[in-house]
Amino acid sequence: MCHLATAGCWFRGVPERYVAGSNTRGRLEGRPYPWSQQVIHEISGLKDNGDIMKRYLVVLLLTTTILGCGELWKLVPIDPGNKPVILDSYAPQNVKPGGVWKILIKAEDKDGDMEDIVAKISPAGMSFLTYSITPIHEGERGEFAGYLFVKTPPSPYLRGKMFHLSIYIRDQEGRKSDPVGLLLHFNGKSEAESTLPEKWQFASRNRLGGIFSDYLVEYVRELTSPRE
Repeated sequence: MCHLATAGCWFRGVPERYVAGSNTRGRLEGRPYPWSQQVIHEISGLKDNGDIMKRYLVVLLLTTTILGCGELWKLVPIDPGNKPVILDSYAPQNVKPGGVWKILIKAEDKDGDMEDIVAKISPAGMSFLTYSITPIHEGERGEFAGYLFVKTPPSPYLRGKMFHLSIYIRDQEGRKSDPVGLLLHFNGKSEAESTLPEKWQFASRNRLGGIFSDYLVEYVRELTSPRE
């Protein structure tokens, strides 16, 4: 005799599942399960409709819970925090070789976690290859106004040269401020301190750190080195 698990098996032209006296799993002979329900019973091993309903309810509950959590996650915004902001900057464009170039900066961070100042320099028109990192003091991580400075070498080979400086600030989470760009032009004289705008007088007395002095010395050395 064929068994139900052999779906393609026939008995005298009639599928066994419709033959009275076949395996009806507890139902009265002559009243077997419908084909679709009996297949479910054969595959899953469930004995009655109560087991099927219990499993269905468990799956429905789990699905609803997962989808509900997903929707709740979408409704809860993730705070990205505040990035540092450079409020203003100033630097004289003209500096005499051997002079000190001051870059004045005013910045703030509402999270109070500014970490350092990153400066990049290159000859005008070229890509940035050299950078400098200046730590920000503990008491100034929320806001500060101060200056960076560059001690330039007293070389006549710098006259007429121009450099581009880019500055941005990072916080402790790695967020960056928008950069600011400044231009340094070496000529025969430096702009006098007396021409400094009044609003920068306080910042001009708060030294943040020195940058790029070694870079300019090396730049001059390369200019004066014999070409092979």
